[in-house]
Amino acid sequence: MGPVSARQNQFLHALIYALKLIMILTPDFPHIIWSFTYRGWRLEVHQTEDEGQILYSVWANYDQGCAVAVPCALTREDAIKRGKNYVDFRLN
Repeated sequence: MGPVSARQNQFLHALIYALKLIMILTPDFPHIIWSFTYRGWRLEVHQTEDEGQILYSVWANYDQGCAVAVPCALTREDAIKRGKNYVDFRLN
């Protein structure tokens, strides 16, 4: 891919600005549907909807911080299983 022209660069900057503005105006607040402790870590299962599809993610909270253990899962069961696997991997 060749160099980007000044016009293309200007368009890309405008597009990025518009996307950031959309994200600011329509935030996706966490919707925790279930939270539990697993091996000393607090796992929070979040649910969101995107274009009619329900999606799940899992945050893993521990004494030194938190991390996204599962960025996206299609079922609650899969999200929980993968969240537990994340903790198991970190502790072993």
